[in-house]
Amino acid sequence: MNKFGTVTAVALTAALAGCSTAGVDTPSPSPAPGSISPSAAASTVARSYPGLFPEYRATFHPDHTDLGGRSNAELARLLPSAAAFPVGGTVAPADTAAEDGSGLGLHGQSDGETRPAQCLYTPFGKNFSRAADGSDWNLYYAASVAYRAPDGSTITATVDRQRAGSDVFALTAQWIKDCGAYQRAQPSFARPEVRTVSVEDAFGPGASIDGVPTYRYVSDVTPLDDDSAGKPLAKSGGSSRTVLARVRSVVVTVQGTGAVSQDVLDRVLGDVIAKAKAAN
Repeated sequence: MNKFGTVTAVALTAALAGCSTAGVDTPSPSPAPGSISPSAAASTVARSYPGLFPEYRATFHPDHTDLGGRSNAELARLLPSAAAFPVGGTVAPADTAAEDGSGLGLHGQSDGETRPAQCLYTPFGKNFSRAADGSDWNLYYAASVAYRAPDGSTITATVDRQRAGSDVFALTAQWIKDCGAYQRAQPSFARPEVRTVSVEDAFGPGASIDGVPTYRYVSDVTPLDDDSAGKPLAKSGGSSRTVLARVRSVVVTVQGTGAVSQDVLDRVLGDVIAKAKAAN
């Protein structure tokens, strides 16, 4: 896999600061097929989540401006259509979060350990909470759709609300400084159940799609020849590439594994961006 070079902190900070959203928040005059239904207001909408775990309520602050104020069902209509994916594969039915917030957040689960410890999750991957009070949520899951190719390659497209007042791309730029290379074990380095791996990743600006700035994240995984060498490889958590964008206050993430090309990921992301821009 040809990985683009990790940009320097100064260059990436400047790129993040300079990513204008001019034109992104202006609806197109003719909504694209599959765009979400009209809404009376693009300003902040009052939404409640009575099904949310009580311990999360004090720190649960989704951005409800513009598209973030729409229902999860409406946001699911932004997901890419089957035609956006490569031919010959299978597209699963879309998964949509419950409108009342029930089911959000994970309790007592672990995806393993990393060295350094802070590298276990990318900031944009935190569309759930591990902290007891939900304070570590960066994005709030709304809907997703998954595609699988005949060779086992996968694409997953997700629409999330962002945390009010936060910038997940700036957080990722900071995170990559310490986590450009790390090791990961499952469930722990002391007692691995699968093979321990070395991870090298990079994050930086991607192509501009329909006037919207995008970002690219690449993660390359190499099994280690350590005490875990006799263990099986993990079924998930292998090498991947991801493209991301923020459009009209929602964050779109498209992740590919296996033989999925960058062009395909950009095309799938572009399908979502077009629908989001056209929504009125």
